[in-house]
Amino acid sequence: ALKAVTIPSSQGELDEILADGMDMNGASTYFRDYVKELNREIALMSKLKGHSNIVSYEDHKMFPHEDGVGWDILIRMELLTPLNVHLQRTVQMPRGEVVRMGIHLCRALELCQRHNIIHRDVKSENIFISADGNYKLGDFGVARTVLASSGALTQVGSPSYMAPEMFQAGKTYNASVDTYALGLVLYRCLNEGRLPFYPPYPQPLTPEDRNMAEGKRLSGLELPRAVNATAALDAILRKACAPDPAGRFASPTEMRLALEKLLNAPESRTMIMPLGKPDA
Repeated sequence: ALKAVTIPSSQGELDEILADGMDMNGASTYFRDYVKELNREIALMSKLKGHSNIVSYEDHKMFPHEDGVGWDILIRMELLTPLNVHLQRTVQMPRGEVVRMGIHLCRALELCQRHNIIHRDVKSENIFISADGNYKLGDFGVARTVLASSGALTQVGSPSYMAPEMFQAGKTYNASVDTYALGLVLYRCLNEGRLPFYPPYPQPLTPEDRNMAEGKRLSGLELPRAVNATAALDAILRKACAPDPAGRFASPTEMRLALEKLLNAPESRTMIMPLGKPDA
């Protein structure tokens, strides 16, 4: 598969920069900084290459625009199915499959941890499935390598999956924000496509519903049980998504081990029970 990136993305984006008072040389420098960020993503993907649960980067080429402002960039990587597309084709994932996905993504985060990388944007859009059924983490565009001396980190990522501390100005955070986001991904798969505090499916969603739900989650309210989660899975999700980082899993390894204990349990092999038929 080829990931095609054009910088600037359109003539309109260039015109907007020029309208702000930049000349062509300034615009060229501005977009060159974009390319530096993209090169950082490519470098991270290259460093993690070869792991079965990380999207595999192969190579890339960069083509400067003839006018000297911007580039066309092609990144070659393995062909995968996005999780969102898979969920559209699947009525409901088996409970055991959700657990297996969590285990695979914990392994991806373990590799990130070994390289001192916080992904910072774990969400269903950045999760992919290979032809042989492996779940993989991709899109390291907002990831960063964390040094021991690092202070407060910048707020980036997707608000719907952000841990509460990422919204607090000047507050430091650690890699537990990734297992927190993973917990929300698993929650959504077990809650008929709805994140915590959203109106239950199939009720329609409004922007107000989303804002209210995110406000409740970020305020530290206890997550309601996902409609298709067992008691054991519910306990894992609550720990992964604890408002206080001290209450979360200490590492993706700890979360993976908790999920692996459930993998061979009878409850994990059954299909998700229909709404209105709760089980243990």
